[in-house]
Amino acid sequence: MKDLCGASHFLDLEYLKGKYFKGTVLLILKFLINVQANFNQVILLSFHGEICGAIKDADYQWLMFYSYWFLFG
Repeated sequence: MKDLCGASHFLDLEYLKGKYFKGTVLLILKFLINVQANFNQVILLSFHGEICGAIKDADYQWLMFYSYWFLFG
C-alpha cells in the first residue's frame, strides 16, 4: 500500500493557497481511491508485462472515479 507519488502537486498548491480543508479532503480521497482500485498493484503488474493480471486486479468503478478526482483538484 505504497502511495508516495502521484498528483501531490495539487495538494501542495491547495496548502500553499491556505485551503487546508480542500487539501486534506483531496489527500484522503487520493489514498482511498488508490487502495480501493488496487491502482498501484495494477501499475506494477503492467510494468512487469502481466497485463491479464492487471486487468483482473483492477476495480474499474474506483478507477473511473480517479479522473473526477483530478478534475476537482
